Amino acid sequence: HTFRITTDAFAPTAANRLVNYKPYYFMVIAYAYNNFKDFDPADSIPGQPIQFLAGRKNVRVYVGIPHKPGSDAFGTVLNASYGDHPTVFLLEGYGGGGRNLRAHEEAEYYLAIGQPNPYSNYFYYAPGGAPVDVIITDPLQVVEGVYRIYIKPAALGLRGIEPVPVSHGDTTWFLRNESTGEILYADVVRFDTLGFDSLGNPVIDTFAKILHWNEYNFQEYGFSVTLKQMEPLYDQIQQGKGVVEMSASFLEADKIFVQWLEDIDDEIVIPVGPSITFSDAFNWIRSGTNRQGPFTRWDYV
Repeated sequence: HTFRITTDAFAPTAANRLVNYKPYYFMVIAYAYNNFKDFDPADSIPGQPIQFLAGRKNVRVYVGIPHKPGSDAFGTVLNASYGDHPTVFLLEGYGGGGRNLRAHEEAEYYLAIGQPNPYSNYFYYAPGGAPVDVIITDPLQVVEGVYRIYIKPAALGLRGIEPVPVSHGDTTWFLRNESTGEILYADVVRFDTLGFDSLGNPVIDTFAKILHWNEYNFQEYGFSVTLKQMEPLYDQIQQGKGVVEMSASFLEADKIFVQWLEDIDDEIVIPVGPSITFSDAFNWIRSGTNRQGPFTRWDYV
């Protein structure tokens, strides 16, 4: 993971911005937490007496000294900043990764006029608008190059199951430097507690699974990649989630005269004749829910 720190949490005044050439110290500690039930010694199942357990052999102290980079290495000019987004192209596949997707202005233009983009054979996104989040973490380490993300389905025999679709949580990913051919794995592989499968092969697990929301920092190259397989849309709707973002813009904000036709979910019955009714007359957007009699179904294609 990477973090951006711009303020001093212990500054004595409201002017808490970091000061150049002043050392700041940070400590990182791993810990475990478990409180499945509040501790009660009188209970037959007393609960968790110790909820927090701090690590002992993994405490690290770091020091950072903010400064202008111009004096480094006899003069340094940064062409990027932390958090900048490089261009991301879609080569194949689909999915949004739970992010607000935005087409690059050029790609959007050719989509609008219904013509192929003469400058690119692939669809590309606006900075920060791709299904995967790629950001610059160390401008001093970034070099020119092209990197491709590969999504790798779970292998045959993993945990004794058949091959699964790419959307499955056991799917992993890795990065390849297309300029050099070097494979950059998203994380080291570690053995889990399952031991061996039916064929005697070790069962492995990795934090590079798309099941986990995790930022992996490729420190040598100065950028990080974050991606995750999202829950199915119908599961998110049931949990009251699923909406990423919405907005409306008008060419002349002072002349807005649009009257929106409201979409109304569930059953609406309009009498048409003595024995005929017309249902769902105003449920015109295929999203949300639609109740037919005693049944409720998800109303999307």
